[in-house]
Amino acid sequence: EVHSHTTDLSKQKTDIKPIIERISERYGTICDCSGVNFEISESVTSLPALYTNPTSLQRIMDLLLDNALKYTDEDDRVWIDAEISGSSAVIIIGDSGKGIAEQDIEHIFERFYRSSSDIQQEGSGLGLAIVKETLDQLNEKIWVTSEPEGKTEFSFTVHLYKS
Repeated sequence: EVHSHTTDLSKQKTDIKPIIERISERYGTICDCSGVNFEISESVTSLPALYTNPTSLQRIMDLLLDNALKYTDEDDRVWIDAEISGSSAVIIIGDSGKGIAEQDIEHIFERFYRSSSDIQQEGSGLGLAIVKETLDQLNEKIWVTSEPEGKTEFSFTVHLYKS
C-alpha cells in the first residue's frame, strides 16, 4: 500500500546528460556569481545509461551541490566527477571548501545534525539526511571523505542499466 508521502522511487533507464545539462546551467550561473570554479568532468557526461529514479537523482545531486556551495568561498572549486565500479557508476560531488571535522563525519547523514562549526549556517540540517534516506530506498550507497580545511567529496553509487 502506498502512502501519499512516499515518493515514487521506481527505477528506469536514465540518461544522465539532461540532468547534467540542467545542473550545469543552474550551478554554473550560481558559481559565476559567487566566484566559485564549477567543473563537470568528461567522465560524468560520458556515463552509460543508469538504472535509477531520474527525479531522485536530480534531487540528490542538487542537495549535494547546494551543500557544497554552502561551504565554499570565492576562488574555491566545486566539481562533479564519476567513475565506473563494477555494475555501478560512482558519482562524486566535491568541493575545496572548509572540510568536515572528523568527529562530525559519522553524524552528517543524521536528521537535524549540525556540526559545531556550522551554527551560523542557515538550513534545516535535513539535506544530507534526505540524500541518505533516498539512496537507501534506491538500494545505493553514499560515503564522504574530507580533509580538515581541505577538500570534501561525497560519493554515491548508481546502478548501471543492464539491457
